[in-house]
Amino acid sequence: MKSILKIAAIICTIFGIFNLCLFFIQKARINFHHTAEYTNMSESYSKTNYVLVRKKNSIRNFPFVFGERLYLYDIGKDREYLISNYVRPFYTYGDMLAVHNNKVFYNVSGEGPGIELYSKKLRDIGMGQKILDQAGLYTVSSNNIYYLKNQETTYKEEQNFLYKKNLKNGKTKTILKENLSNVLRFDNGFIYSWNRFSKELLEINEKNKTIVRCPAKEEPLWIGYVDPQYFLSIDEANIVLYNKKTKHKKYLVKNIKKEKELLNRKAKIEKDYLYYNNENLDFYCLNVYTGDKQKIISFSENDEVKDSIKYNEYYADVNYCNDYVVIDLNYVSNKKLNLMKRSLLVFDYNGKLVKNKKLKALL
Repeated sequence: MKSILKIAAIICTIFGIFNLCLFFIQKARINFHHTAEYTNMSESYSKTNYVLVRKKNSIRNFPFVFGERLYLYDIGKDREYLISNYVRPFYTYGDMLAVHNNKVFYNVSGEGPGIELYSKKLRDIGMGQKILDQAGLYTVSSNNIYYLKNQETTYKEEQNFLYKKNLKNGKTKTILKENLSNVLRFDNGFIYSWNRFSKELLEINEKNKTIVRCPAKEEPLWIGYVDPQYFLSIDEANIVLYNKKTKHKKYLVKNIKKEKELLNRKAKIEKDYLYYNNENLDFYCLNVYTGDKQKIISFSENDEVKDSIKYNEYYADVNYCNDYVVIDLNYVSNKKLNLMKRSLLVFDYNGKLVKNKKLKALL
């Protein structure tokens, strides 16, 4: 019996040393050849073909049994690079992830109200540096991180003020004392958000801090830059093009009624075209000036993936990359046994499935 335990201990030790070596070797190989002008949380920067992928630790990752690992996945090379390993039991990485100028920004779930946001260089070892505490939404420009933070007033109302923190010297400044929520995106030199009390979309010029306000009753899911004259907003049922000077709005998609056709909070604008999707995992390409649209991907019509959504019980995290649409899909594969499966599905913009990576389900 003692000899068996001794052999098991030796095997575990060797396996543990192997995983520790792998942890350091993978980090040494990371070389992110890109400098982004802006990055938004939970969005892959659209000029790259990288996405961040979370994986659960297990006994196979001994001595890292608990928690999660965070990987940078290079789609073109089909390679994963280990970014961080969070081993605290019952804690996981959150979904407010971003990559910006050789740094990863991430939060950890299970911390209470707000988030603790960390930044970490791709090659560094350890947890990383905490840069925000109990913050809400955030977005990153070349030199600054903008974020919302709850402030309790004398009227006991939550005030989501807009703050700026310099990424080099760490200095913090209040930018706007308004009730902002739902969206915070930096796009082509402008900060976009929504005032939930005045029911206005805001476009804030980063350089001179001038603000364009457009009335919008519906809560937006996504707001983005189109050109110097227009910006665009997506809510659950509408896609609206706003003229910044006249405040006139043009509906490109209007009044969606069916629940499965309601819109998602991920999108991308590239060369006059908006790429977006709905809850049914139908993906569209829409000309923002003419309103002409084309369905490029449909899960329900694709024989290779339609079985993954047949029970209508799934969670999809969508990223619009430079050359690919990436869907991290957790789904019920057997309703009676309540079995979950997970696939990282990579499509090109012509709708062709080019990769289908099987992963361990997160849910």
